[in-house]
Amino acid sequence: MSTLVRDLSDKELQEIAATINLEFKRAAVHIIAAGRKLQKAKLRAGYGQFERLFRDHPHPIRTPIQCSARYGRMLIGIVQHPVLGRSEHCSVLPHTVSALYALSKLPAPVVTRGIEDEIVRPDMQRHDVKLLKEEAPLADPKDRAKHREQQEKRRISELLRRVWNKYPKHRLYLINELRGLQEEDK
Repeated sequence: MSTLVRDLSDKELQEIAATINLEFKRAAVHIIAAGRKLQKAKLRAGYGQFERLFRDHPHPIRTPIQCSARYGRMLIGIVQHPVLGRSEHCSVLPHTVSALYALSKLPAPVVTRGIEDEIVRPDMQRHDVKLLKEEAPLADPKDRAKHREQQEKRRISELLRRVWNKYPKHRLYLINELRGLQEEDK
């Protein structure tokens, strides 16, 4: 099967992008729908039976769900979140379960603010959630910059403390190295 390659118009390219974006939007919808079904199944099946639905159970049902029980619990965690479980947000939610699950660990106001500020996006990855978590309490950009600077200083202090405690015999050397670095900056 050979396909003739030709230049596509902007309109044709836009149509392709629109159909793919629609599929991406459906990803979050399907993740949440699966989580809801699992949540209901867990209530119906009760203790001990629910786990048998999954392929990693020692005695699964004949045709188990093709994911691990841990993954299933992650989906349930996503739909139990007061913001993520609401279908009106599906179009802006990340497409990956790992990012959605990381968001589910944040307080509802933080996630809501992230959605409103367009920090929560479909292309968001799990590591981006950490940034949202760190920025969460601060709405003013000036406060965010100050907070970021304080966090950097805290990380530096923690790093220095670890090195200081790890090498007690070399503390004088560490002090001299820091002084040397300070002199280089002048």
